[in-house]
Amino acid sequence: MPSSDSVGAAAPGTPVAVDAVIHGTAADRGARYSLGPPAPWTQEVCIVNSSNELVLVTGASGDIGLATARRLAADGFHVLAGVRGQAAADRAQAPGIEPVMLNVTDETQVAALAERVSQERGVRRLRAVVNNAGIAINGPDETAALGEWRRQFDAGVFGQIAATQVLLPPVVAARGRVINISSAGSKVAMPSFGACSGAKFAMEALSDSLRREVEDVGRRGRPRPVRGAGG
Repeated sequence: MPSSDSVGAAAPGTPVAVDAVIHGTAADRGARYSLGPPAPWTQEVCIVNSSNELVLVTGASGDIGLATARRLAADGFHVLAGVRGQAAADRAQAPGIEPVMLNVTDETQVAALAERVSQERGVRRLRAVVNNAGIAINGPDETAALGEWRRQFDAGVFGQIAATQVLLPPVVAARGRVINISSAGSKVAMPSFGACSGAKFAMEALSDSLRREVEDVGRRGRPRPVRGAGG
């Protein structure tokens, strides 16, 4: 499945790709996030083990999300693993992984997440947000209820935007990344997959737009394939 890029860490002043929404002019953005001038993009940035860095993974109850949380924790990051129930929290709990109750369509829980991250100010930098949460609603376009279409887009598009918006300032301040997990359904829509693929197509467009919005502060992003939890 394609993602916007891989997680990276770098010394201050090293450019790190991030797909994000930043409003205003380039000068306004630099002032808002305490950034230096854009640096030339000259090298790949590799994963660096760091217990002083924080990563959020949404949709970490199982499959790709849980596998991602476990890998990042093994690499030394402190992972906030967004889950939707106690059973999932118990499953995710492990050294380096802190389960947090997170339904990305719930504004109260998203606000609580932002508050939790703010508690790390001066302790751990928010290196990345991995937007993996989503659902798959399938059915013929002709008969699928509009309520189900809305539920698909609430979880698979608007929830991702909500999480990104509230956590963007600390991500950018850390010269970090927002990583949007997509799927093959974002390229080809099969019969009865209109709602699910529609949400994935929307996320592809948003990722493309957001990466362009931050290019003038020295950040870039691009699609990159990754393997699923099954290898």
